[in-house]
Amino acid sequence: METLTNSVLFTDNDLRVYAAVRRLKRTRVLELARDVQLAKSTVQGALSRLEQRGLVSRTSDGGIPIIRARSASNTLRALNAQKRRLAERHETQDKLLVRAIGALQRLQGNAPRRRKFNRRVRQ
Repeated sequence: METLTNSVLFTDNDLRVYAAVRRLKRTRVLELARDVQLAKSTVQGALSRLEQRGLVSRTSDGGIPIIRARSASNTLRALNAQKRRLAERHETQDKLLVRAIGALQRLQGNAPRRRKFNRRVRQ
């Protein structure tokens, strides 16, 4: 999946792991890895990204690490922030594209024109 920066996009694995955490309520990494059928290291990477975004929290219960989904308001806040970042990024790309098109059009206008040959039409 596309990952342009650490703070812009969710990967497919991030979404799978997050959905499983929401569904399981309270789980361990190994249980989660089995549930989503991904390697434990892949799940741990996804959990780290989700934790950075404030979507999950890791706690300890008797020395056993437990993963929980944070509240829906945190999820909504994180998704809205992602939406804003994506909109800003696309706006910047649109502006760059418009500039590039304008520059190419100006260059085309300044380039020597091809001669048009007048063909005599036979009658």
